[in-house]
Amino acid sequence: MRLLLDNSISWRVGRDLRKAGHDCAHIGDLGLAAVGDHEVYQRACTEQRFLLTQDSDFGPLHASSTARTGVVLLRLSSGNPVVQAQVLTANLPQLEESLAAAAFVTIEDDLIHILAAP
Repeated sequence: MRLLLDNSISWRVGRDLRKAGHDCAHIGDLGLAAVGDHEVYQRACTEQRFLLTQDSDFGPLHASSTARTGVVLLRLSSGNPVVQAQVLTANLPQLEESLAAAAFVTIEDDLIHILAAP
């Protein structure tokens, strides 16, 4: 799965997801650490990557954008990158079809909510 990790996601999560076979890019590694959410979202669309974030501001941006990509909003109680990567590794394969249809997916401790693209 091709993922773009927002600044709110640790690079360690990307490292662990790469070990699990995902193609991950972190915006910090792309020289985009200081750009706004709109530019991050557009980059994910342009590169055909799903956006992984902990920033709820991407919800309204996703809903109003004409270019779309799947978004995963991570809302776990644990900020530990190892735990986050484990949760993602366990759940991303089942979410791939929804993300490919540009869904907005929220992953919480004991709930996954999938909002289909408008």
